[in-house]
Amino acid sequence: MKVLLVGPGAIGGYYAAKLVRSGADLTILARGKTFRAIQMKGLLIKSYEGNFRVRPKVIDGFRRPTPFDLIIICVKSYDTEGVLKKIRPAVGNKTVILSLQNGVDNEEKIAKAFGRRKVLGGVSFISSEVLRPGVIRHTGRGTITIGELDYKKTKRLQAIAKIFLKAGIPTILSLQIQRDLWQKFVWNVGFNQVCTILRLSPGDVVSNEAGVALVRGAMEEVIAVARKRGISISRKVILNHLHWSRTAKSRYTPTSMEQDFYKGRNMEYEAFAGTVVREGKRLRVPTPVNEVIYRILKFLSERRLKSQNA
Repeated sequence: MKVLLVGPGAIGGYYAAKLVRSGADLTILARGKTFRAIQMKGLLIKSYEGNFRVRPKVIDGFRRPTPFDLIIICVKSYDTEGVLKKIRPAVGNKTVILSLQNGVDNEEKIAKAFGRRKVLGGVSFISSEVLRPGVIRHTGRGTITIGELDYKKTKRLQAIAKIFLKAGIPTILSLQIQRDLWQKFVWNVGFNQVCTILRLSPGDVVSNEAGVALVRGAMEEVIAVARKRGISISRKVILNHLHWSRTAKSRYTPTSMEQDFYKGRNMEYEAFAGTVVREGKRLRVPTPVNEVIYRILKFLSERRLKSQNA
């Protein structure tokens, strides 16, 4: 299977390295400093499971149509539309596109561009961060869940899972991928955003009752919106997320949005609180906690942008 991975950051870089090490025929699509770093020195993974380096094939674009069997998208949600234009030469008649992104609407964007039949939904649970271009620190987990948008168990789904499993990546086949996407979304809306505002790790946030109340309030609104959309999510998900944030070895690792904030990068608040607020208004579901979170993150983002352009 010929694989293209787009976005070799904290998540994509780790999975790309694992796949390449297992012998997968994988090419990375990267840009700028990351492209040059991988081209010169490969990918270095500093993991609690053991460090390793691989030298994958890497490109920064296409000069002619080059179809791949599988395209794995790992970019930030705000880059989705731009990436879809860039990968068009890589999409053939039988190409399958798997999103391992944050948020709950990337699959629909991909489906709109290339057709729903080509798209798989995916959820990643991993703690990792980019130390510098081409160097990733992996501190916890690495499990992925993948599924067809029509909830069927297909041969292509099983074939893709086989590649991940061969690479030592725990992989779950889901027959309810929309529910799984929203369950991960519950965590992102709660912890990813609150940790960024408070500038604390998940482990620090749950050590305080006020922090737990803030996270729980944001999560409750996600569940209310999901249920209004017809996606059934148990409130036990909140308890599970809180438990993980109290007990996981990587509970003191900064969240992905926190890392973006510290490094002066764009943040995914539009895909998180923004989505909850917009869907809440459309469905007439109150989302006061996420409205405040959204305004705070928008303020922080615009203030930083203004200072950078000063």
